[in-house]
Amino acid sequence: MKNIQISKNSSLISKVKNLIRSIVNKIREGDEPLTDDEKGFIQSTSLPVFKMLNVQSAFMKKLSSLDVESYSELIASDILYQYLDESLNSITDRARTLQLPENEYKEFISSLDRAKRIIRQRKLDTYEMRSSAIQMIEQTMLIEKKLSSQVQTPISDAMTWSDNL
Repeated sequence: MKNIQISKNSSLISKVKNLIRSIVNKIREGDEPLTDDEKGFIQSTSLPVFKMLNVQSAFMKKLSSLDVESYSELIASDILYQYLDESLNSITDRARTLQLPENEYKEFISSLDRAKRIIRQRKLDTYEMRSSAIQMIEQTMLIEKKLSSQVQTPISDAMTWSDNL
């Protein structure tokens, strides 16, 4: 088996990041239409990408690099798994036209079904892992806010005390 090297800039995640940034800029500016590539990107995933980016852009002035990273990995994974699933479905459909002996045909279809199950399980595992990571990040942000408010209270009390002198 030959290894194929893909540069970081040519990776699916990198391409998704660039498309996300471009779409977010167009959402914010509101005057430039999406390109065919951007529309195709939005349609290539089962996730509501445009809505996610639109809501995020309305809520925050700027997407953080963490948001772009999280969205990019999740969307790239979704596109990859959807592509693999569609490819296996296409192979299954074409296999019906082959003139194979019945036992070979059943074995071939069984192998394809097994591959589909593995892909679905990996997709679930990826989403669960991403969900866990997001929960950890949100929990860290919540703790950070609590710590920040605890630091602010003594500073505020000290300033009030000094004002009363």
